[in-house]
Amino acid sequence: MGKPSKVVCTGGAGFVGSEVIRQFKSVADNIVVIDNFRTGFRDRQELKYVEVLEQDICELSDDWVRTLRKADLVIHLAANIDTPWSVSHMLEDFRLNTIGTRNVVSACITADVPKVVYASSAAVYGAVAEDRLPITEDTYPEPASPYARSKLQGEIEVMAGSRTYGYDAHCLRMFNIYGPRESTNTLDEVLLYSLYILKGREIPIFGEPENQVRDYISVKDVARAFVLAAQDSQQGCYFYNVCTGRPANFAELIGLIENATGIKAETKILPLRPGELTKSWGVYDKAESILGFQPRINIEEGVEEMVQWVKNTPEEILRVYKLG
Repeated sequence: MGKPSKVVCTGGAGFVGSEVIRQFKSVADNIVVIDNFRTGFRDRQELKYVEVLEQDICELSDDWVRTLRKADLVIHLAANIDTPWSVSHMLEDFRLNTIGTRNVVSACITADVPKVVYASSAAVYGAVAEDRLPITEDTYPEPASPYARSKLQGEIEVMAGSRTYGYDAHCLRMFNIYGPRESTNTLDEVLLYSLYILKGREIPIFGEPENQVRDYISVKDVARAFVLAAQDSQQGCYFYNVCTGRPANFAELIGLIENATGIKAETKILPLRPGELTKSWGVYDKAESILGFQPRINIEEGVEEMVQWVKNTPEEILRVYKLG
């Protein structure tokens, strides 16, 4: 696919969505954002330059099909992405992530959209045994939470629709995304620990810091993967990891933030919460093969950027991140 003339993005007011919109501005003539602002921010700067429709993916209507007509591409980001919330609101999570995705797929089929790019999650793999790390796409999915299960079910909806109705599909299994201005329900450790340390607060850590390992990827690299997927000319349906291939444990992460801030962290170790993983990192070989994707921002650079953002952000904006 060359330069798309019309791109529709569900969840474009969210953390990842706003960065996707920012990067797509240079490669798409017309961008339409669909969001119900359940967790997205209405005041994101990126929304000033696109058409915004306040709609819910769980409430499909004729307006959806009219909006999707003549779209070259639909990027489906709208979802619940809060694992602990999904444990206590299992049916609502299913409605948002599985039924909502089915509705988007149905509208794309009716509107004859030629390509769908779906925001999946590395959570679909579940708790992978240490001797099976790093995670590849050959790792059998074993979801360990309602959120992970519903994201895998969403993949199935997108892939089955592609195979049955012929649109091209890309499912991006994203690992631990971080970056400034995250949504308040998806705070990752990079932002959360930076906030705690700079505010002189004790950091609550769920599980032993040395045993909690993640693959942290900058939201800028993630958005670039979506742009590459949009421009890919191969036909068919694909799923692949979007990650850095570089594991980092919580203790290392805290050390990087301490170095960037010059402040010693205070920590409090708590039991793991239901549905949370301990060790998870992957490889991006398949994304590199299909898209030419390679991460550009390492964790050291990302931490420095996060610390500087927190330092330079007005207090009234930071108040949305409640340090419980």
